Amino acid sequence: MRLFGYAPRLPALLGDGYTVYHPAHNGRFSSYTLQQIFEEHENIKDADVIHWNNGLWDVCNRFGNGLLVSREEYLRNLSMIADVLLKITPRVIFATTTPVTTYVGIDNADIEANNAAAVELLSARGIVINDLHSLLADDPARHISPDGIHPTDAAADLLAAQVAEYIRSCYPEGK
Repeated sequence: MRLFGYAPRLPALLGDGYTVYHPAHNGRFSSYTLQQIFEEHENIKDADVIHWNNGLWDVCNRFGNGLLVSREEYLRNLSMIADVLLKITPRVIFATTTPVTTYVGIDNADIEANNAAAVELLSARGIVINDLHSLLADDPARHISPDGIHPTDAAADLLAAQVAEYIRSCYPEGK
């Protein structure tokens, strides 16, 4: 399994009481994640905590003809994902999408609008919100690598620390 972004840092931060699973690919856009939950069900069916995000691919507008996934479809997909994940465990955490700098076809205003809509939808369903966006939004140029989208190593450390804190707060006894 290949871990992305902050994920490789989580096992060490959480310690021996936790087992971290991350699929060998990223979640891409929300409808892809919905399909992948079906594909990954055997790997996540006994999860005690699920920390998840979708949003960055959903707001891609590479050709200038609209978002890859409309806001309405994004929220419908998130709702469906939440339904499935909440059947696995009541301890579900949604992470807001982090900002970009100069990534072609992604606008931070779209990220922020989707984040706000997702927070409203999911928090009303009892899902814990981990606001990773605000952790990096103060200075994206410092936190985002030259590719314009991925966190720098220092930012990945910040993200991992906050993710570990949220996971421990939802499941302090580990597993």
